[in-house]
Amino acid sequence: MKEVRPFFSHTPEEICQILVEEKGFPPFKAREVLHWVYAKRTLQPKKMTTLSKKDRSVLEDTFRFRLLQVEERQISEDGTQKILFRLPDGETVETVIIPKGKRRTICLSSQVGCPIGCRFCASGLQGLRRHLQPFEIVEQFLHARYFAKAPVTNLVVMGMGEPFLNFQNVWKALSILNHPQGLGFGIRRMTVSTVGLKKLINRVFSTELRPRLALSLHAPTDELRAQLIPFPAILSVSEIVEFAKQYTERKISRLTLEYVMLQGVNTAPSQAHLLGKLFQNLPVRINLIPYNPVPELPYTSPKEREVQHFAVILEGYGIRTTVRQRHGEDIQAACGQLRYRALNLENTPS
Repeated sequence: MKEVRPFFSHTPEEICQILVEEKGFPPFKAREVLHWVYAKRTLQPKKMTTLSKKDRSVLEDTFRFRLLQVEERQISEDGTQKILFRLPDGETVETVIIPKGKRRTICLSSQVGCPIGCRFCASGLQGLRRHLQPFEIVEQFLHARYFAKAPVTNLVVMGMGEPFLNFQNVWKALSILNHPQGLGFGIRRMTVSTVGLKKLINRVFSTELRPRLALSLHAPTDELRAQLIPFPAILSVSEIVEFAKQYTERKISRLTLEYVMLQGVNTAPSQAHLLGKLFQNLPVRINLIPYNPVPELPYTSPKEREVQHFAVILEGYGIRTTVRQRHGEDIQAACGQLRYRALNLENTPS
């Protein structure tokens, strides 16, 4: 039985090494394969006409280029698209394309389900199924880029899952997307979202690939943060303040703090003042995210005037504050609404 190697789980260097050392391709032919795939967007070896028939046959027997199936695509009234992918083993993940003016942002998932269990998020309702492999992340991007119908300007790993628990695979996928012989997608146009795990967060300082970072805060106190994110070993609020200092001192980029606003839970003016005092001397951005309803969960979204008042208080402390606009709420594609969906596996590919 021939080994199925997902092409998009390998860096360009690894692809060339396999083709040259194992399959006997001349180096220039291996580079030609990369050009066909990444520059010409050709994923069928038989269409790579500058290769000999023998080379095309070897390539077809060595790699698989399309392993994700588009199970369903929904389009919101605001133009947001949500794609449900079926993975090779029958599991599913969701990916979102968010249009805003000339911007096109693709929101990728990093795990099937999520182990964190944030109280307000649909992704963790059924726990973690498994980690995604690099090709399953890269192929989400490739499919979404096709459906975007316009140049993709930004990439965020903010879908299902906690990226730092799947760090190796996520960072490898991003390196493939960023590689000049790969997709060549700029690192400053990539953002990774995390709840902030104590033993994992410092990995951002030891890797050469440094996308922008968004850290989920959601509360001005440790007690409330632990209630909303009931996962062991998350950073305390004071540890987030210290991390923000280190992050900005190393001039990686401006740190974004994500704050999902839950009516009557974390939206009081007094809580805004607590946040302001904590971060007033740090070059962070706080992104306020009005809660997007999930039918199984008891929370509600605050009124717009409450959100705006919260933002004004933070800005009074000199903190750059933004309010995230809702996108795709009518198709359950907004922040916190992505979920694992079980499908009939009768026709799942082997």
